[in-house]
Amino acid sequence: MSYTREERLDIGKQIYNNEMSVQLREKEEREKRQQQSKNELITNVSHDLRSPLTSIIGYVELLKETGPKDRQRFAEYIEVVERRLTGLNGLINELFEYTKLNSADRLPDMEKRDVLELLRHILYEYKILMEAEGLTLSWQLGAESHAAHIITQQMVRVFQNLLENARRYADHSAPVTVTAQDEGQLHICITNRLTDACGIEPDRIFERFYCGDRARSTPQSSGLGLAIVKRIVELHGGEVNASLQGQELSIHLFLK
Repeated sequence: MSYTREERLDIGKQIYNNEMSVQLREKEEREKRQQQSKNELITNVSHDLRSPLTSIIGYVELLKETGPKDRQRFAEYIEVVERRLTGLNGLINELFEYTKLNSADRLPDMEKRDVLELLRHILYEYKILMEAEGLTLSWQLGAESHAAHIITQQMVRVFQNLLENARRYADHSAPVTVTAQDEGQLHICITNRLTDACGIEPDRIFERFYCGDRARSTPQSSGLGLAIVKRIVELHGGEVNASLQGQELSIHLFLK
């Protein structure tokens, strides 16, 4: 079937209009998801800020009532306030970092570094920290080196957050283990036995504020550590996921 010039133009316009409609709907859906994500973030942050602030206000009232005369209670209340303020400061700093990373399309000024050399330095540091708490950290790196374009400070943050997560929730009866294999891409696996694996969903642990109740009960945790890991890894063109076998949680990091 042959078409006149006018018919071909009409068909072309219809195809163009259909494509534009699809793109417009996709744009609207994307903006809707982004807005929903922002609303969820604001809700979660508000909840996490309200809890320590309420506690701090309460203890400040007690301090006003007690005064410096009762030195023992005064010292106890000040310690609680300081602990809560430290946790609040950590949450605000991590929230700022996550927001900054989430709005970035790429990481500038990458440099070529040996990722495994960097990992070894962090492992030696955490080995000392964990041993002081009765934990064992062991590693077996199947490759001597792996050069990649990274932002060193950000990759240090990834390793620190992953090891800190393992340290915080590891069962002391089993070691925290780290392995690395160069399989065309670098595969780093960090495994620890959980003190309580009930209700853990490996597919969700990189979400913002996942396991929020447990994070809120731990002043040193903001609930953003693994979300920051995921975003940094994505900006480096890599992937991160988790698996759970019984009580054993493994986090798998893949870098080009």
